[in-house]
This record gives sequence, C-alpha cells and structure tokens, in this order.
Amino acid sequence: MRPRSLGAGALLVLASVAGSLVPPSARAEGPAAAPAGKAYGPDEIAALVEGLGYEGRPLDRGGRGFLVARSGYTIEINLVLSTDGSKLNVFAPLRAWKDLAAVPEEALLGLLRATAEYGPTRAYVLPTEQGVPWVGLVRSLDNRDLHPSNVREQIDFLFEHVRRTEDLWNPERWAGAAHPEAPAATPAMDGSR
Repeated sequence: MRPRSLGAGALLVLASVAGSLVPPSARAEGPAAAPAGKAYGPDEIAALVEGLGYEGRPLDRGGRGFLVARSGYTIEINLVLSTDGSKLNVFAPLRAWKDLAAVPEEALLGLLRATAEYGPTRAYVLPTEQGVPWVGLVRSLDNRDLHPSNVREQIDFLFEHVRRTEDLWNPERWAGAAHPEAPAATPAMDGSR
C-alpha cells in the first residue's frame, strides 16, 4: 500500500496544532520590539527639549533653542519643525559672515565636501532680516516614529560636526582673515531674526 500525501488543508491543520503544543516561552519571536515612536507637534518640542535635559527657550516663530556644552565648547541648537510638520530640523546657527564675498573659496568648498562626508548634515547660509548672512549646519529627521534617543543622537552628531568643521565656518580661523566681531545672539533658524 502506497502512503497517501497530505493536502494543503491537512498540512495547515497539523502546523496549527503543532504550534499550540509548543510552550509560550519557547515561541519567542526574537527580541522585544521597541515601543513605537511618535511624530512631534509644535506644542511638544518644549517637552522634548526638557526631557533631553536642556533648558530651552522659545524661538519667535516656533521651535526651541538651547545650548549644548561639552569639554569647554558650547554651541546653540535650534529644534524647528518644517512648515508641513514632516521634518524635525536640528539647526546649529554658527557665525555671521559680514561680507559673503570675503569668504575664502577654500572654506566654501570645504563645507561642501564636509556635507558629503558628514551627511546627512548640511551647511547653509541664510540672511537675517538685517541682511547679515549666517552660516550654520543642519540635520533633518523624518518626523515620524521618533524617539528622544533619535533626537539626542542627531544633536550629538551635529555637535561633533560643528567642532570638526570650525576651520571652515569660523572667520577667526581663516589664514590672514580679519577677526570680525560676532553679533551678541545667533539668529533663530525659523527666520525670525
């Protein structure tokens, strides 16, 4: 007598029964999944900044600014949502460039090269309302499924990129450059200064 093959339905029933015979402790499906992240709204940025341990201040058009200090080095960070709320931008406004035409070509090209090396960090130059161009670095995060640890990691990366590129964005580090005075406050990267 020849053995009969089982049909697909019978195999499914057998697999279901066999699965129920395995104790729950043996059915682990790998490491526990991380809790779901979230998309931050404008009213939640202050709590995020404070939850990360920083003392934030409101920016004129939304977002929060705060200082990050490590080993005697301090930079300003601004967390600002994009207009449509899809991105959380981590800005580091760095320095005024009073005369954009006087910026050495090596500094500009160096910043472009650094953005390729330190991606997704990008360099930017934006004019303030007074027309003074400011240089800075920014990282943008998709504002979905975010955890505070993701934001902290991006702040840490940006802090290191600021330190590593200072010879490129700081006029006081340029060979033969005059040492212009920096304005007292950095501009809010929400366009409010």
